[in-house]
Amino acid sequence: MKRGLVVDREAQMIGVYLFDQERVYRGIPRKKVIKKTKIYAGDFVLGNIVDPETFAIEQVEERKNFLVRPPVANVDKVLVVVTIKMPEFDSFLLDNLLVVYEHLQADPVIIFNKIDLLEDKEIQKLKRWTDIYKNAGYDVLHVSAEKNIGI
Repeated sequence: MKRGLVVDREAQMIGVYLFDQERVYRGIPRKKVIKKTKIYAGDFVLGNIVDPETFAIEQVEERKNFLVRPPVANVDKVLVVVTIKMPEFDSFLLDNLLVVYEHLQADPVIIFNKIDLLEDKEIQKLKRWTDIYKNAGYDVLHVSAEKNIGI
């Protein structure tokens, strides 16, 4: 059997990337698989190519972890995007997310966006929170998606 990674899931359409073929196939799960478990993006699957476009999914490998929203499996790294303003920074929300991601062993990276909007007082606030999270062992990035800074 060949091993693949579910890279896309829209309703009944499943995109499976096969490592040895280096391309995406349309995945069709066998009935025995459907009865056992749901299939999510990030799942590793085993199966066989049945035609040039189709991959029959025979088995879903055990998941390392699973996020409910969005529903994805086997997450290695999570990018948590927050802002100092617009909307106002919520350390309680960020801390809760970090606890969940740590528990799932998904390595979180904190990204402060909209840094182009910050004035002196807010820049000091950004530096303070950056120091706190870096000292706690997290990677922290500063970006502006609008101005293409730090991207």
